[in-house]
Amino acid sequence: MSGKRKHPDYYKLDNSVDFDEKRKISNELTYTPEEESTGLINRNNASTYITTKRPKGLNILSAAIFIAGEMAGSGVLALPRAIVDSGWIGLVLIVYFCVNAGYGGTRLGACWAILEERYPEYRSPVRNPYATIAYRAVGRWGRAVGIGALLTTAFACIFIFAQIVKDGLDLTESVKHNSHGFRSFFLAFGTILFSFGGASTFPTIQNDMVQKRKFSTSVIIGFSAILILYLPVAAAGYFVYGDAVDTNIVLTVKNTTLVTMANMLLAVHLILAFLIIINPVCQELEEIFQVPHQFHWKRCLVRTGMVCIMVFVGESIPKFGKILSLVGGSTITLLTFVFPPFFYMRLCDQEKQQDWPERNIPIYIRVYLWELIFIGLAGGTASTYSAILDIFGEYSVTKPCYLN
Repeated sequence: MSGKRKHPDYYKLDNSVDFDEKRKISNELTYTPEEESTGLINRNNASTYITTKRPKGLNILSAAIFIAGEMAGSGVLALPRAIVDSGWIGLVLIVYFCVNAGYGGTRLGACWAILEERYPEYRSPVRNPYATIAYRAVGRWGRAVGIGALLTTAFACIFIFAQIVKDGLDLTESVKHNSHGFRSFFLAFGTILFSFGGASTFPTIQNDMVQKRKFSTSVIIGFSAILILYLPVAAAGYFVYGDAVDTNIVLTVKNTTLVTMANMLLAVHLILAFLIIINPVCQELEEIFQVPHQFHWKRCLVRTGMVCIMVFVGESIPKFGKILSLVGGSTITLLTFVFPPFFYMRLCDQEKQQDWPERNIPIYIRVYLWELIFIGLAGGTASTYSAILDIFGEYSVTKPCYLN
């Protein structure tokens, strides 16, 4: 078997063999690189030939673009205020959470690789990969959407950073940096966590890749791009505006052409990234309601209903920063920092079956994984509690947009 490997997709030229037999042949067939290059494989020296159909999907760079495109967005607008509330240590937290969220993403990739090793039914596209991992533990236009989501955020960050620098050059008074308590710190903690949310879409992106085992490379590239976008805006907002910075940095900088262009680009980003972010959620709902895989009126109904619910929530709770802190400290903490390492350890520790490859986690990796879980739970709980107090505080309740 040396020099040969399984091919994921075959179809039979000879119509005398029925579909089930074709599937059996495709599952058993192996081929050499020379046979793949010709596209024709002689089976048992017979006159029946099988032709290979090359797999389609995302490459490493495309997957990295999707990761960065769906994650880098509105979270960057709240980072300067989060740095003010947490102090300069917030800049360290950005780097720390970026590294940890990225590592958690690679563990999700490893989880899916384990599932494909153990369960052949998951080697074909799956609608709900994140939920599938949890269950087992306890095209071109798409590429354009990913590129557009990333580029619009990148240029918006550049424009905002340029305006902050311009405002900094015009400063005539010293910038104030007041001390803040634990409540403000944990609210900032949740906001920073929100900026690195999006891990729930990682298995879906990986599931669309041709080389799924190289997903970790895509994660590293994607998170490096995110860090390059986040740090300059967050640091500049902190040092230039100090305590005067708003929860949305765009509301703090002077209203110039640069800011207008940044707003327009961020609006475009939200439209493009929305398609990437909402897709895993909609696919999960479609799986629950048994919506057909092909285009169907049920799919339109489910996705329209999902959008209506999201609009209602946004109109009901208009406070921007408080929502970021609440979501960042609760669901995003679990999906990005707690579940990925926990699922990975559970899958590796499961009792080995006869045909399962052996997987061992080194002790230092296991300690690091438990550290991620502990920090995620402790910080997420404190952040969620602080956000709830802030949302329902005596002077914090704001009427919904449709009542105000």
